Amino acid sequence: MSKPLILKNLEEVLIILEKIKNAKHISVQGIWDLNQNLIHCAHSIEFALSGYPYSKPRIFQKTIGKLVFNYFDWKGFMRHGTNDLIPGEDHLVNLSAQNGIQQLEEAILKFDSCNRPLCPHRFYGQLSKQQYAKAHTLHIANHLELIQFLD
Repeated sequence: MSKPLILKNLEEVLIILEKIKNAKHISVQGIWDLNQNLIHCAHSIEFALSGYPYSKPRIFQKTIGKLVFNYFDWKGFMRHGTNDLIPGEDHLVNLSAQNGIQQLEEAILKFDSCNRPLCPHRFYGQLSKQQYAKAHTLHIANHLELIQFLD
């Protein structure tokens, strides 16, 4: 297994997205292309704002879900099925990579500017904005580590 990509915050995600924009050649491991990975990450952020289509039961979120989040937070990275859709997420359409970058950047900006309570995470349950930012950063980093810069 490759070394995990450790990112501290969503600002570092934006820096990597800028690097992707300027890269001449990249490759992506797994069955999803760059665009699909980035749109999936954007959907996760958008669901925090609008609500997840399907969630684990609250008792799960308050017990196992909280333990899993705290474990990932403590480790500083997460591993998950990077080819798995979020339950209720539409099939990811193959568009240009620029579309995925733009959609993820816009989702991060919407999240950053959101001043209302966030919806419970489908797995971790109710999170503060700071915890959600960490969860998103860990999730996105797990997808970004699939990218190799070839230039």
